[in-house]
Amino acid sequence: MPITVQQMKEKFVEWGLSNPKKWRGCTQEEIDRAMQAQGVTFLPAFYREYLLEIGYEVIRTIFQGEDCTCEWLPSLKNMMKENMAFLEVPFTLPQDAFVFFAHQGAIFSYFHTGEQDEDPAVFVWADTREPPVQRYDHLTDFYQEAIDLKEWRLSRKNK
Repeated sequence: MPITVQQMKEKFVEWGLSNPKKWRGCTQEEIDRAMQAQGVTFLPAFYREYLLEIGYEVIRTIFQGEDCTCEWLPSLKNMMKENMAFLEVPFTLPQDAFVFFAHQGAIFSYFHTGEQDEDPAVFVWADTREPPVQRYDHLTDFYQEAIDLKEWRLSRKNK
């Protein structure tokens, strides 16, 4: 069963890492701006809900220091394209790609939007001359792994 945004929020509370009264999601305008900047017209419902409900909260909980909030989304696709061009990667980022995550401007994750798949595969490119690879079968798998990894780190910290 794929992870839900509600389950993610419950984990944040369980871990004591955030206060639900202070949760901040992205605005619809921010989401629209990101979609326009990346040239896409569709985002999966799970991802939209995630952005609207906890789009900024993830920085304090599971993605500390990563570029994945609405303030970064409009620029991520161009950042990835620029890095690929600089390295002369023999791959062109598909037009329907939505780049939703970057790690220190060197590792980028994206999904395709053209098929309007509600739980699309996730591709990762790691700042090399190699083309991106499919790392996750589903977008929800990406977030499930992030939750699992955070839970593992917290369990190790508490030992």
